[in-house]
This record gives sequence, C-alpha cells and structure tokens, in this order.
Amino acid sequence: MIVSVQPSDKHLLDKDEVFDWDNSKNGRLLATIGVLSALLQGGYTRTATRKTGEVVMARRGVLSCALGIILLSILPYLTGAWPSRAIYVAATFLAFTSATVVSSLTALASLQCDEEASGRASPLAKGRALGQFRSSGQLGRAIGPLLGKYPTHGIRTGNSFILV
Repeated sequence: MIVSVQPSDKHLLDKDEVFDWDNSKNGRLLATIGVLSALLQGGYTRTATRKTGEVVMARRGVLSCALGIILLSILPYLTGAWPSRAIYVAATFLAFTSATVVSSLTALASLQCDEEASGRASPLAKGRALGQFRSSGQLGRAIGPLLGKYPTHGIRTGNSFILV
C-alpha cells in the first residue's frame, strides 16, 4: 500500500521522536521545503517538462517521493549529525515531488480533456473536469495522512514508514 505523504504534513514526520527540535527549527524545515518546491516548480519543472513530457516528470516525482520516504524510514537509526542532514535531504526529495507530480498530473488531465473532447467540449466542461480532478487530489491529501498514520499509531516513526 502506498500512502501519499505531503511535505506539509509535519505530524507524519514526528521529528520530536528523533530530534529535540523547537518551533523555530520545525519552521525552518517547512520553509525550506516550500521555497525549494517553488523554485523547482518555477525553474526546473517548467523547462524540463517541455523536453521530457508530463509522464516522465510525474515518474521522476514519484521516484523522488519514494527516496524521501525511504530516507525518512531510516532516520531514527542514524547517529551523530547525520539525522539533521538526512532530514533536509529527505525534505529536498519531497520538495521535488511537490514541484513535479501535481503540475505534471494536472497537465496530463488537461491533455486528456482535450483528447476526449476532440474540439467539441466547451471550456466550461473542461474546467469542470479539471476542477473535479483537483478536488479529488485535495481530498486525497486530507484523507491520505489519516489512512497512513492511524493504522500505525503507536509504532515508532521509522517503523511506520516501513510498514506503509
């Protein structure tokens, strides 16, 4: 079972189990994810999608998500200064995921609307289809963490990522 982990879901990371972080350090990590995601989406994703296509970009984003989650799963077992570095590397992978997957899948959905319509659909029908696509994505972002966290509640963070 694969559960979507969004970088903004700080409760899934449970950093307090691994680190003794205060709100400032948590905020710095989340700000890093947000800024990296924005820079990657504006600078890299737009130009790379033209060269490789939406499917390739979505696959790269999913691979990046898998790498980020694997790194988060081994985080509790790292010692010394490595956990602090590793969480930022995992955050970078998740920022890349955030920058590539949603925009690539939305573009694919838009292209699918164009192909199915064959020029007959009104802009309102296309907008309705894209709105439903984005709404179901937001619903997944709300429900996904619940489905991923509650079955593994009470298990250490690293183990819960391995089980999922």
